Amino acid sequence: MKTSILILGLFCALISSQAAEAPPPQLVGVAEFGGKQLALIEVPPKQSWQTADLLALMPGQKDGEIELLKVDPSAGSAAISLGGK
Repeated sequence: MKTSILILGLFCALISSQAAEAPPPQLVGVAEFGGKQLALIEVPPKQSWQTADLLALMPGQKDGEIELLKVDPSAGSAAISLGGK
């Protein structure tokens, strides 16, 4: 019985450590093609076994909780909304 509780405790500790809050998305680059602005955004993995996602969004586009609000190619910056925040 003690072994089962120990294993369950270790499993719960592993799950909670992996469920820690992921770092915020990072802007990788901005571009303008034919008058259309685009931002490349890297989304870190939520779990240690996952890989990062790379999003290519135009202003007004949304992928999950990430929405691209505006892009400024001359300044190399972009504004995003995370889950409406």
